[in-house]
Amino acid sequence: MCTRADVGMALTLAVILPLVGCVVVPASQVQTSSEMPPLTLGEGRKIAVLFSSDFSPQASRALGEDMVKCIRAAVRDDMPGVTVVSQEEFFTAVFPGLTSQQVLLRADTIPVLVARPDLRQRIDQARIDYLVMVGGQLTTDRKSWILWVPPFVGPVVWGGWDKNARMHATFFDLRHGGAVGSGGAEASGSGFFVAPLLIPVGGGVDPDAPTCRALGAEVVRLLGGAPRLDQR
Repeated sequence: MCTRADVGMALTLAVILPLVGCVVVPASQVQTSSEMPPLTLGEGRKIAVLFSSDFSPQASRALGEDMVKCIRAAVRDDMPGVTVVSQEEFFTAVFPGLTSQQVLLRADTIPVLVARPDLRQRIDQARIDYLVMVGGQLTTDRKSWILWVPPFVGPVVWGGWDKNARMHATFFDLRHGGAVGSGGAEASGSGFFVAPLLIPVGGGVDPDAPTCRALGAEVVRLLGGAPRLDQR
């Protein structure tokens, strides 16, 4: 025997399911850009890839760490002859006794630091050619509406979001002290959720991961390597 609640539930699903089926989520398209010609980095060379909130205050530490991981993975897979120095190794070699929170790393301070004779000597001893500083920003625009359905069931919530991921890597030549250029990746995604009877269903395209992978591939390209096509 059907109750009013059963009828209400059936009506709710009859309204919601066609809406879900009609939602089209566009594929995330990543765009890469660069403001420098590719470098020539041969076998046995070293780079350091770092994140600093002073360099990119818009980026969270989690995002910064993800970008560092993406670049490290791309270089490891596509340029096995190049060594990526970790943040800990870099500070131990160049700033012994100091942590990343104690050194101000910004676009305007890095050339000044590198020009110091004591740091210059440590960098030469460590044989690190380039410093790659990562930065970026994630922005999300959330939207939601309430669709009222028959009694005994309650409201049905329909929501959606648009998200943009922008990531970049700036190269500093540690042998000469100046910035040589940058490369970046950007993508947008969107998604939706429908919550009939307080049970959320939905889907979407999150641009974070593909943008991060594309940034890694772009760094490889700018280092003179050949990124795999499936990273794009």
